[in-house]
Amino acid sequence: MKQFIYAPDAEDGGSASDEKLKASKTNNLGDGNTNTSKSKPNIPNSNIDLAYTAVEVATYWKSKPFFKLLYVTQSEFETRANDFQLNVQKRKSAGGKVSPFRDTLEQMDDEMDDAWPFVRTYLFNKYKSPRDVSFYPSFGLVHDASGYHYPTNRQGRLSSLKLTVEAIADNGFDDFEFGKTFWTNLLTNYDVALKASGKSRGGVSDAVKLVNSERIFIRKVLKSILQLIEANYPDNNEYIQVRRVWGFQKERN
Repeated sequence: MKQFIYAPDAEDGGSASDEKLKASKTNNLGDGNTNTSKSKPNIPNSNIDLAYTAVEVATYWKSKPFFKLLYVTQSEFETRANDFQLNVQKRKSAGGKVSPFRDTLEQMDDEMDDAWPFVRTYLFNKYKSPRDVSFYPSFGLVHDASGYHYPTNRQGRLSSLKLTVEAIADNGFDDFEFGKTFWTNLLTNYDVALKASGKSRGGVSDAVKLVNSERIFIRKVLKSILQLIEANYPDNNEYIQVRRVWGFQKERN
């Protein structure tokens, strides 16, 4: 039984046999195959296309038991190709979950900023200027060159919301329009959205790590298979037909 065997010399590079093959083509222009240059397909760059190609190639490889690579079997590659495709899908799904929470938090940031001028008016009416300003820090506001405002970072805003709820009660503003009910609801919803957003970002980070670690291996195997196909089908037209049967698509720009 014939066997096609290939072992890479480097993770994503060429092999010694591959270099010999190229040299042979250069030195043997009179062997009847005048079309010696092979236009090679780019292995897909996007993770979605790369995963699809890997699964297609792994599936076809199962029908060619004589086709062997020294460093990975067909079954091992099929398992890792399927895992890679699953992780790519998880990465896409996790990324889509972050945006709604981000939008919700941005909306509540605006609600905080829009409500503060009303609370500032409550303070002015009760304590008059300039005494009213001395109460601003107790509501969680910070001061810089632009004046008093809520913190820009989300964790800081959450802490400020807790202080605002307490200060509303301490200053007797519970029953006002922007009083206890408004700020308590905002605090509860902000806390929930911020925790959910953090979990989603963590899911995205984990998925990205898995995808990136497997991506290198998947590309290495696909390149090895392409090189082995080329070595066994030196005629350019036949090589193009065979690689497409394996699942490698047309050349990509």
